[in-house]
Amino acid sequence: MTIIRELPNMIIYGGDDRNLTIIDLISNEIADIWQVEHTINCIDGICVNDGMFVLAVGCQDGFIRIRKNWEHVGKKYQFFGDKQIFDIKFCNDPKQIVACCEDKKVYFISFDSNTNEYKVMPDKPPISFTNSFPFSMNFSLEYSKLLVSTYQSKFNLSKLTLIQSILIPMTFLKALIK
Repeated sequence: MTIIRELPNMIIYGGDDRNLTIIDLISNEIADIWQVEHTINCIDGICVNDGMFVLAVGCQDGFIRIRKNWEHVGKKYQFFGDKQIFDIKFCNDPKQIVACCEDKKVYFISFDSNTNEYKVMPDKPPISFTNSFPFSMNFSLEYSKLLVSTYQSKFNLSKLTLIQSILIPMTFLKALIK
């Protein structure tokens, strides 16, 4: 499996080979290869300043690996035991991340500047799914809503400030998109 993420002037891809490869779109050459210990399930990245970026990688071993700019070694975090990370997204800010996991939950993660570490946000409890795994997520354009797709072919639209989640059938969403 290969996962691709595009940032300005670069493409990032990774997967089963446990390598995250960064291609420079200006020179069309490999800019960097970051080796991780496990199969990569998901990638997200965000630009913070001109040429500066933060990458987040979710892996099958349950670790989230975060790399800032061109660090040789990123930090790894295991918030959810050995449960796979199915998808990971930055919340339009490199200090806030959302992750959906094999334990049927979507977690909110934040960077704690006091400890210089990422932590699960205690004031935002995870969104739980009882009958299905959340496997993919995306934010609305203004980052006020999170769209979570599950294996039950339903979606979850939730405001980030709310704890409750609302399940909306796919057919309803298709009608909105037309």
